[in-house]
Amino acid sequence: MKSESQIAKNYVGDSEDEDSDSDSSYEIKKKSKRRKRAKESETVIEQRKARSMLEQDYRDRFMMQSKLVTPSEGVVINLGHHESEDHIYIPDVLGSKLKSHQIEGVRFLWKNIIMFNKGCVLAHSMGLGKTFQIITFLFTLAYHIRGYKNNTVIPDHLKVFRILILCPKIVVDNWENEFNYWLKDVNKIFKIHKFNSENSLNQRHSTISLWFQEGGVLLIGYEMYRHLVTQNSPHRDEYNKFFLDPGPSLVVADEGHILKTKDTKLNDVLRGLKTPSRIILTGSPLQNNLVEYWCMIQFVCPNYLGELEDFRKVYMLPIQNGLYKQADPADQKLSRKMLYVLGNIIEDIVHRKNVSILEQDLPTKVEYLISCRMHGRQLEIYKALIDALKSEGGPNIQYSHLLGVICNHPGIVLPSLDPNRYGSYKVKESKTKEKIVIDLTGEDGEVTAMEESKMMPSTVRENIYNIVSNMKDLDVISESCKMEVLMRILEKCELKKDKVLVFSKSIPTLDFIEKIIRKWKPDSDSHFMRIDGSTASSNRQMLIKDFNRTKLWRVALISVRTAALGVNLVGANRVILVDGEWNPSHAEQAIGRAYRYGQTKPVFVYRLITAGTFEDKLFNNSVHKMSLSIRVVDQKNPERKFTREDLNARMFITPDPNMKTKLPEHINYEDDVLVNVTKEYRNNIIDIQRVSSFFIDDSQDFNEEDQRHAQQLLIEEIAKLQLRITN
Repeated sequence: MKSESQIAKNYVGDSEDEDSDSDSSYEIKKKSKRRKRAKESETVIEQRKARSMLEQDYRDRFMMQSKLVTPSEGVVINLGHHESEDHIYIPDVLGSKLKSHQIEGVRFLWKNIIMFNKGCVLAHSMGLGKTFQIITFLFTLAYHIRGYKNNTVIPDHLKVFRILILCPKIVVDNWENEFNYWLKDVNKIFKIHKFNSENSLNQRHSTISLWFQEGGVLLIGYEMYRHLVTQNSPHRDEYNKFFLDPGPSLVVADEGHILKTKDTKLNDVLRGLKTPSRIILTGSPLQNNLVEYWCMIQFVCPNYLGELEDFRKVYMLPIQNGLYKQADPADQKLSRKMLYVLGNIIEDIVHRKNVSILEQDLPTKVEYLISCRMHGRQLEIYKALIDALKSEGGPNIQYSHLLGVICNHPGIVLPSLDPNRYGSYKVKESKTKEKIVIDLTGEDGEVTAMEESKMMPSTVRENIYNIVSNMKDLDVISESCKMEVLMRILEKCELKKDKVLVFSKSIPTLDFIEKIIRKWKPDSDSHFMRIDGSTASSNRQMLIKDFNRTKLWRVALISVRTAALGVNLVGANRVILVDGEWNPSHAEQAIGRAYRYGQTKPVFVYRLITAGTFEDKLFNNSVHKMSLSIRVVDQKNPERKFTREDLNARMFITPDPNMKTKLPEHINYEDDVLVNVTKEYRNNIIDIQRVSSFFIDDSQDFNEEDQRHAQQLLIEEIAKLQLRITN
């Protein structure tokens, strides 16, 4: 039997979809307080110096021209242009609909793609209209190319207007719908080519060949793009010509954080792209660690941040070492200063707008973390699994799915371990409209029962299977406090006619929730929608519109990994996250389905976890990752909540069944639904916290003197490096 210290730990940065470069692999021992900072290569600095000169000239022209424009004449997209050039206006059909942050975004795209002939990252939070900004940019570009055939403003390779939009398969249809919504006769301006995997090989080739020859916009999923370029087929050489060299004029990578890992087959393919015109769209540019950030910048502006190893030494390690509670004060100061330097270096190629834009225009959003008690047979099964994994050891990911299932409800365990024998809770599809199942899949990530059963050693599966199979009537809702709370929230929301979105990463969990909802409302006119990978997606937009428009109360069961992208569900204003995630951006994407433009009600989010279990650790690690993102991407300074030891401690702990509740004597929340549920289940809820309390800004951490020092550090670094280039 292995000792507890030998059991795999969840070091910060570990996740099921990362490369092997976790933060812990690059921990450095403390040295003297005056550390010698690593330096970047001359090639990198020379590239950045040239870019800095371009930016300064642009800013000077922009400030001068912005004072002279007349807003009533329209929106000028190319402010900052050279004196010899004319204003270029966004056609009013779109320009009149742009919000102020979207005007900034479209001008940012024009500056980088047209004026500088470079790439960039549009990093606006979910719901801020990144798709609309791309459509506006492309329409204005096409309009200008058509009107001015011999202009010298547009780079030559863009004049053929061969645009490739790469995206997760599940949002290909959404892109087509958005083009048709904003541009009623879009095909009169440029043709939209949508790659359909259901077509024959010859039809696929014909679609892509026509796009390459005539131009327009091609919509295609990432995996199919990779497959076409790498497959052994008679058309392979042609596909390399179509997609790589000379390839598209411009590449738009939607949900571009998919490119966060350096050594993947997709990134290997994309390294062959000829065009310098590249745009990444992402609401979550940094999800787990700084390596991901480097990967995205590397795609849009190769070598801008230097080699990955140099980036680690210069930025990543100094920043990481100062992020922990009780970190050495010198480490904390250096971390803040290097964050300042990094933020200034990348601000011209990463345009960031966070959710505060939405908060100005929408009703309030409140997120609660609800920690539920584990008891009875649920606790017995959880302890048995903890004991088993202590004997086996191995990566956390092998066990986290089944641990999560147990935390949700012990009645889900057998269908997860042996779906063939026990089937699934999933009810056969009804021919009535009582149940609607929509497929938004095509990408990996959805966790099915069969996949869950294969993720751990067979000895552990057999041990847990033998224990659980001897337990009778395990599927009653009272076996799990989490499920009792979830169902009571649904009941209270129905009384208020507030529609609800329920997200889980586990298909067996969604199956179980579906079962108990059907038992609760077998003959009701109210029905629910399910979004996962079980049926065809051809009619999903119509069904989603129906969900948003109907006055009937509804609940949507949604697979967080395959259906939390590109879906507008503002008809709901309550969101329940049933289980935790290694990657915190999945939860943010899920919340963004409801909290976006078009929402008219206050939004309430309930994150359900089981107290004292690995879900506690999972949430703490997510907070640390989100704090890193807030520091790097949003240039804010949330309080340090955890020590390095806290985050590196054992993931697998057993909850105390006698844990005392932390709820106040007088229940008083902003949400009357939560107030009523808490009063009824007081003994089964350990604690309720506002998620915002984990991200309070620490204004005392970096005073004015520190800020001046950081700014001087930036100036000195640039001066030193420029001197090296001159010499």
